[in-house]
Amino acid sequence: MAESGKTKLPDSAEDNGPVSKKARVADEVLSEPAAGSSGGMMLEDLPKEISEALDELDSCQREIDALNEKASEEILKVEQKFNILRRPMYGNRTEIIARIPQFWLTAFTNHPQISPMIDEEEEKCLQYLRDMVVDENDDIKSGYKIKFIFEDNPYFDNNELVKDIHLPYESPEDRPSVESTEIKWKAGMDLLKVKEKKPKRRGRAWADNTVSFLEWLTHGGDPSGDEIAEILKDDMWPNPMQYYLAPEVELEANGLSDEDEEEEGVEEESDVEPDTVVILDDEEEGEGEEDSEDNLAGEEAGGENEPTDELEKDEEP
Repeated sequence: MAESGKTKLPDSAEDNGPVSKKARVADEVLSEPAAGSSGGMMLEDLPKEISEALDELDSCQREIDALNEKASEEILKVEQKFNILRRPMYGNRTEIIARIPQFWLTAFTNHPQISPMIDEEEEKCLQYLRDMVVDENDDIKSGYKIKFIFEDNPYFDNNELVKDIHLPYESPEDRPSVESTEIKWKAGMDLLKVKEKKPKRRGRAWADNTVSFLEWLTHGGDPSGDEIAEILKDDMWPNPMQYYLAPEVELEANGLSDEDEEEEGVEEESDVEPDTVVILDDEEEGEGEEDSEDNLAGEEAGGENEPTDELEKDEEP
């Protein structure tokens, strides 16, 4: 869904099995022993009034599940309707964004989760990114595509890179999967080749397990834990302007900004107890003694001069 507020469908909409399995109060269920217990509760062992109440509760829950399933179907219809209504608006937005140089690069580098993935070389490459588009499948539940449209650039021949995310729901045997466009790198411009040392990331050093933006874009596998794809679809795509206008994310080598480091320094100073005894080394102690002697000599010199001034005043006519 292209809304920033992601709608989570009830569980009953995510499987096509009978809704009754969500609330089954049958003998075999009640007879299963709880974890760590020596035995289970048999339905026939319950008092008659409790057994009758459980039967009524089971029937009531079946009705609730059936209504939830119907609501999920209606929600999908509404989402599909508004996805169609939004398409011309997104097309108009694309034309406006085309008049703003490096709009998407700026939005990416201002996003707190995406910015750390973009190293210095990839930032140069993403200067040629002209547009990003999220296309949800018509049925919404089965997946979506994230398309990156590039101008002609010195890095690769592709004008479009696509990450196609499949989220099958009709059969439990189907597995979620990802298909990504293979980047056709130009000679000597492959940014994904293994290097002895990765280039410095924007504002801080690379961690060993850091995945760069282009590595993520070309990576397949199970999309269930792909937070970046969800961020782009549910956060960036609905309103990229909020990140274009946001302050740029800059982190230092230790993961702290300059302001954070200053605050940390103040906190460390404030942690010192007022009665703390500071032990000086021999050199500092010697310097302290010399300062004390100089101060004492100055005081004595000042004391000798004071009476002289008074005598001079007395000798005046």
